[in-house]
Amino acid sequence: MPTVIDETTGDVVEVVQVEAVASVASINSLASEFPPEAAKAIEQAMVWAINHCNENGITDPEQIREVMLKARSDMKTHLRMQMTDLRSQQG
Repeated sequence: MPTVIDETTGDVVEVVQVEAVASVASINSLASEFPPEAAKAIEQAMVWAINHCNENGITDPEQIREVMLKARSDMKTHLRMQMTDLRSQQG
């Protein structure tokens, strides 16, 4: 396997081929349910999931996808709870 020099640490790092997994947090499909900033929160949750997989050596695209979708689902649940709390405080 080829290697590269890590620009941050100077370490020699082996290059590992991985497949990319993509998912989109579109506010268009969530507009009726969440405020506009919800898309950013969902995106950040999914980015966290990718970083979590990377830190834990998870490289299987299907596993990464599952972690991303779980993070997305968990964030949507969290946002729904916040919306419910806000509505109950207003009423």
